[in-house]
Amino acid sequence: MASPSAFSPNGTTATNVAKLTQPARRVNLSDPPIIGWEAIKSRLEELSKLEAGWDGYRGVPMRFEIGYFAAEIIKNLCDLSTPYMPQIIPGSNGDVQIEWHHSGKSIELHVKAPYDVTAWRNNDAVGEDGEEINLTTDFTAISKWLNEFTGATPANEAAAA
Repeated sequence: MASPSAFSPNGTTATNVAKLTQPARRVNLSDPPIIGWEAIKSRLEELSKLEAGWDGYRGVPMRFEIGYFAAEIIKNLCDLSTPYMPQIIPGSNGDVQIEWHHSGKSIELHVKAPYDVTAWRNNDAVGEDGEEINLTTDFTAISKWLNEFTGATPANEAAAA
């Protein structure tokens, strides 16, 4: 059997034409199951569109990589059982803060750059000055803080009880 042929641009017949492979199956990404996710995305988009000087001084819009990292933090910390949506506040250096406030308790994450986050919390258990930690990739402490904040018991602790 002769191999398939096609005409080449110079008018001669080309041989050994490779068959096209089937395109890869389409993979769609979906939004995470988080209460208020559309509002969170909208807020991050809004902050990325701020104009230079938005704060009346030399404030710069939130940098894309910081917004993306902030979204990843939220996606990994929150789910449908997280009753409080975070507030997202711009910093004047293109940075952003993710904050939860409720009943005199606060958790604040200052996202200065991807993998450069300062976390602070204040509640009755940690005293008046609060507690501050620096984070890069491991946000387990913040997950625990949010569980304490909301009064939720993490699934692994409930199973051990």
